[in-house]
Amino acid sequence: NAVVSWSPDGKIAYCGTGQSPGKSLDESAFSASLDGDKWRQMGIMDTAFHLADIAVSPDSKYLFVTSSSTFGPEGIWRTFSDPPGKSWERVLTMDTDTNAVIVRLSRDYDDDDTLYAVEVGGEQIAVSHNRGHSWEWWMRSLGPVVDMAVKDENTVYAALPNGEVAKSAGSGWDWDEPVETTLDDINMLAVVDEETILIGGRDGEVAYSSDGGTSFNQIDGAIGSGGGDVQVVADAGFSENGTIYAATNIPDEGLWCWTIGVSTRWEQLDEDITELAEGQRISGLAVGSEGTLYALRLEPAGDATGGMTRWLCPSCCQECIDFEYDFVNFSLPQGAIFDSTAVFPNTLPYLKLSGDKEQNDLWTIDTANQTIYRFQDTLCKFGPNLDAPPNAAVLSLGPCPCERPSSLILDWEELDDVTEYEVSMYLDADSASEVWMTHSDYDGLIATGGDNPASLSSGSAYYWKARADKPIKSPWSVMRSFTLALIEVGGL
Repeated sequence: NAVVSWSPDGKIAYCGTGQSPGKSLDESAFSASLDGDKWRQMGIMDTAFHLADIAVSPDSKYLFVTSSSTFGPEGIWRTFSDPPGKSWERVLTMDTDTNAVIVRLSRDYDDDDTLYAVEVGGEQIAVSHNRGHSWEWWMRSLGPVVDMAVKDENTVYAALPNGEVAKSAGSGWDWDEPVETTLDDINMLAVVDEETILIGGRDGEVAYSSDGGTSFNQIDGAIGSGGGDVQVVADAGFSENGTIYAATNIPDEGLWCWTIGVSTRWEQLDEDITELAEGQRISGLAVGSEGTLYALRLEPAGDATGGMTRWLCPSCCQECIDFEYDFVNFSLPQGAIFDSTAVFPNTLPYLKLSGDKEQNDLWTIDTANQTIYRFQDTLCKFGPNLDAPPNAAVLSLGPCPCERPSSLILDWEELDDVTEYEVSMYLDADSASEVWMTHSDYDGLIATGGDNPASLSSGSAYYWKARADKPIKSPWSVMRSFTLALIEVGGL
């Protein structure tokens, strides 16, 4: 049944549809149209579905979500409200056999507005080149699609059963013959740059292509003890360092690092976590443009489980033995789960990243509570700005005969939502010879006072820096220096 009405000026048509209004699973909807040909579903009633997949534009302004239903068609929903998620419209309906649809955005989405909607395990594929306003359907069947990665408006890669990848350079209208990746089965794939494609397998293995998908190489050795659906992502500096990170959905198998062309074995980054045996499992990896690495945890959220772990630029410390990280699950309800296998047959990537020059936004779906979560990382791009003392200042000694200033005040600009800072002082600009470290719950401190005063000597140069430490770490500030003036010597 459909009931149509028009706006007073006759320019907008409104339509309510339904078979048995008021009854559950009726799939009733409220839609609007400017021409009667294309309709936007702006509200649904008497309908049940599950959130399936999520994608976000690089600037965080457009959010796309797919829904799954065993009683009706699957949908692709879009929001561009402020804040995101306040209002939604269904921009595409797909009546699939598998009830599982993913949405994939072009790596150049800001320029080409391209996104794809794909039936996982089926053959339906639709493409939009205008942010979802209109769609075209692919007519050629590829067979069941496992995952998809979009390089640009023309180039797309599809993961297929039996470890094969197909490439189209014509927006999906024509396809090259599928290429074997050397993996038995594929869990996910990702486009890194013009030539590099990363493949995560389903048995703890990783493969990659350095020639745009013409051929693939498998990395020697599986992650950890082997097995599991693999997530793999490139470091922000991949073009210079060739570094990738990988993890699986097997409990406590860890997060691992490999440098293509250099490494001979996988290097684990998170032994401190896996040694706790809390059952950490990974369902998504993402890397910010500044180098922050995020790992979405698959196990249910608890006091020490679930949520996400976060590393500030792990590739920036080539000689590190212990990699610093933050465990992030505050504000999550007990039992929250970020598990793509609630809808899909494999552990498809469930962590999506967007942002700007000031912060990263991390997006995912809590499949237990049917909730979209966003984590705003405002501390990943830069550390605090130091205010005082001025850089390279020469500080006079106070009246105290102890060869240090009576009050050495270190001050910096406050960072939003930070509850504790870390401050360190060194004898060198390379942070090799630390002479003092402390914490402060304020954006400044008296270094020569309190229970932990800095022990300083006249005539010496010192270097200091600060960073946020809680609730999560920020990068260190730019290093500053000061010198204590020599003690004036009286008559001999």
